[in-house]
Amino acid sequence: MFGRQRFAVLSVAVAAAVVLLAACGGGDGSEPEPAPSGGTTTQPSITAPPTLTPEEQAEADIQATFEDLIADRDAFYSNAGDYVLADVATNSPATEWNVTGQAELEMSNWTVLWRQGGLEQTSSILVAAHEISSIEVAEAEGQADLAVSVACLDMTSLGYVAVDAASADLTYEPDQYQSWEMTWIFFPTASPEAGVDDGGWYVRTVEVSRNAPC
Repeated sequence: MFGRQRFAVLSVAVAAAVVLLAACGGGDGSEPEPAPSGGTTTQPSITAPPTLTPEEQAEADIQATFEDLIADRDAFYSNAGDYVLADVATNSPATEWNVTGQAELEMSNWTVLWRQGGLEQTSSILVAAHEISSIEVAEAEGQADLAVSVACLDMTSLGYVAVDAASADLTYEPDQYQSWEMTWIFFPTASPEAGVDDGGWYVRTVEVSRNAPC
C-alpha cells in the first residue's frame, strides 16, 4: 500500500516537471521567435520622365540635327582630298546632309568651292550658340512644322593644310566666325521630290554673316 502511494506521488512530481519544462520553451535555452509583424513593406514609387510638349521636342530635335550637320560639314572639309572635284560638282556631299531647297544648293556650292581651293581643315568648328527663335507646330493635316534659328560658329581654332601644294590657294583668308540664320521644315517621312531620304528636321534656307564675333 505504501509502495503504491510513493509511486503515485512520484508520478505527480514527474508530470509537474514536464509541464514546467514545456512552459519554459522546452528547456533548450533558445529565445522564442518573435511574432511576424502585421505591417507591409512600402515599395519605392517609379516616377515617369516628364513628357515634352511638341514645341520642346521639336527644339531638342533641331538642336541635335544642327550638331550633326556641323559634324558632317567638318568631316568633308577635313577630308576634301578624298573626293574627286568632278564628283563633288555633280553630286555634292551636301545632298546627304539634313538640308533641302535653297540651303542644299548653297551648301553644295560651298563644297565645290572648298574642293577647288585644295585645302583641308584641321580641328572642328565650335558651335558657340544656337538659339531657336520660333517654332510653328502644324495644326492641320497637310501642313508642315516650321522653325527659325540663328547659330554662331567659332572657327578661331581651325587650322588648314594643303591637299596639293601646287594647286592650293594658300592666300585664302578663313573666316574666324560665322553667323547662320536658318529656316527649318519638318518632314514626317521621306519626300523624294524634296530630295529628302528620311523624315526629320531639315534646314530649308540659310543666310551667312561673316566675322562678327559670337
